[in-house]
Amino acid sequence: MWEAPTPKPDSGMWMWTREAWEEQTYDVSHNNIVCGYPRSGNTYLNHYVSMAYGDGEFKGNWHTEDKVRNSTGKVMVSIRNPLDCIASWANYQLSLFNFDLTEVTEDSVEDDINYYLRFMQAVLDNKDNCVIFDFDEFTTDLSYADSLISEVGLTKIVSVSDAGVKAAMNENQRQRNLPEDTDLSAIKTMVQNNSKYADCVAIYNAVKG
Repeated sequence: MWEAPTPKPDSGMWMWTREAWEEQTYDVSHNNIVCGYPRSGNTYLNHYVSMAYGDGEFKGNWHTEDKVRNSTGKVMVSIRNPLDCIASWANYQLSLFNFDLTEVTEDSVEDDINYYLRFMQAVLDNKDNCVIFDFDEFTTDLSYADSLISEVGLTKIVSVSDAGVKAAMNENQRQRNLPEDTDLSAIKTMVQNNSKYADCVAIYNAVKG
């Protein structure tokens, strides 16, 4: 199997060029797409936005610092507490063929934490250009999402329920993005034991505050 001559910087969305790793860039024509650290409710929120405010077509999520730092308009950023989203992302990568991860280890969790800190620092640095959506709020109250989406300048077209969003996710084969009963306790312990975990909590609170 071909391998890049240098290891990927973290578990983010990287592409190898001829000389270095570069974070994946985004299409500016899709400016009103939700961006967030993976496993932060991005797919759920993005389905809701596309259904209630757009043409109903789910266009995918962005998970990159590039999207946050270089967007030409307001960025809808979903955030979730670091323990849950980092642990979930660590486990989720086991099913991604292009990540070549077969086991969650302290080293792979370190990569995930570095990615979280890098992404959230970009959000904090560009907070004036971001509309922050709290996972614990929009996944339980879509009227909360509506109050924030208005800041992006979108106009609501139709009413959509939580059940409707989840049904659309099922139709689009996004079942893995719905809540699961996977036991992540061992991974969460690794996350909490990492020396940088306190930094994750601090930056999450700074972005949320």
